[in-house]
Amino acid sequence: MKDTHLIGIKEILGLSYDDLPYYLKSCLLYFGIYPEDYEVKAKRLIRQWIAEGFVKEERGKTLEEVAERYLIELIHRSLVQVSSVRIDGKPKGCRVHDLIRDMILEKSEDLNFCKHISEDEQSSLSGTIRRLSITTMSDHLMMRTQSSHVRSLLDFTNEQPMIYFVRRIPTKYRLLKVLDYEFARLVNVPKDVGCLIHLKYLRFGFVEVDKIPKSIGMLQNLETLDVRSSNVRELPKEISKLRKLRHLIGTELSLIQLKDGIGEMTSLQTLRCVDFGMDGVVEIIKDLEKLKQIRELGLVVRSEYLSILSSSINGMQDLEKLYVSS
Repeated sequence: MKDTHLIGIKEILGLSYDDLPYYLKSCLLYFGIYPEDYEVKAKRLIRQWIAEGFVKEERGKTLEEVAERYLIELIHRSLVQVSSVRIDGKPKGCRVHDLIRDMILEKSEDLNFCKHISEDEQSSLSGTIRRLSITTMSDHLMMRTQSSHVRSLLDFTNEQPMIYFVRRIPTKYRLLKVLDYEFARLVNVPKDVGCLIHLKYLRFGFVEVDKIPKSIGMLQNLETLDVRSSNVRELPKEISKLRKLRHLIGTELSLIQLKDGIGEMTSLQTLRCVDFGMDGVVEIIKDLEKLKQIRELGLVVRSEYLSILSSSINGMQDLEKLYVSS
């Protein structure tokens, strides 16, 4: 009886998936790239959807607003659970139920949507692989993957990644759009990371990286750079060449190297957490007024610079969140 009941539930879930509009199917399947019972932050997920090209432009709305609507629609269809909420009531964190994840993994296997590298499951790595989720480093990973089609690579391992593997990423996975290190004990970013010219989303989670190579200035399609949980505190001046960058997120991040270029990064919507508590930042603070699309701004600034900051943010008509400490 129990097995029959379970089969019935799986059939209903399958019908729920089949009933989804085409633009929501890929968004739901993307949850399968995350480990079981994993709470994924809504903003992280939304930015990855955008990088993958799942989100379609709508007049008068940002891609982020459209993607957020996609997520809410999946929630309303009871396919995604809200695990935490923001102060404005919108989803902050979310996850999928085990049964729904099982359905997602089955669909992903059928569609070659995502492959997992783990101790429990060494998915077949033959055929076209578009997304890789790594929870255990495999000695033969690089040799076993046909890499020409990989679009997303998420590393959830809590171990030192093989130097050989890390160094080969820029040349082995040239079509990557999403590169996300969660807990890997990554120390150095490959100097030729700039070869990933299709990369749109780059995140260094709880890793030991403390320096970003200058070649990052070659990533002309990069939309998100998230280094908040890493040891990166200073960015190379080449960052200012990234005119499509929409989200720049760090911790105590110095922009002193960008003093001649921050005003040119006019696509920025998110800029946090930036440290303006040192000398020589007045011109940078003044240049912030050129960032007309900023919606979220978080920074540390000396009290004597607050009036300059006030003048700069007056022109930010779309500003929704402002975090200032001194």
